[in-house]
Amino acid sequence: MRLASPSTTIGSSLPYGQRARRCAGINLDEIVVGQLLRMEEVILTMERIPADFSSGKVVQPERTMLPVVEHEGFLGLMPAYTGSVLG
Repeated sequence: MRLASPSTTIGSSLPYGQRARRCAGINLDEIVVGQLLRMEEVILTMERIPADFSSGKVVQPERTMLPVVEHEGFLGLMPAYTGSVLG
């Protein structure tokens, strides 16, 4: 499954600083997500993930929790890499 973002193509030839500024992130609302994802692909991907993880095809470190005291909350990060997808 590929998520094609509408306006965030990153050129690898850009210097690191420009690349980082350009790839600061995007916010997608429910309507845009619905336009970008097909439920059939999501279901197939979600069925395959446990097997890929168990066989070592997915690199996923432990969850990282960062306290955000000034907001009385935390930021939880769960990065993963499959060889073709980084999330």
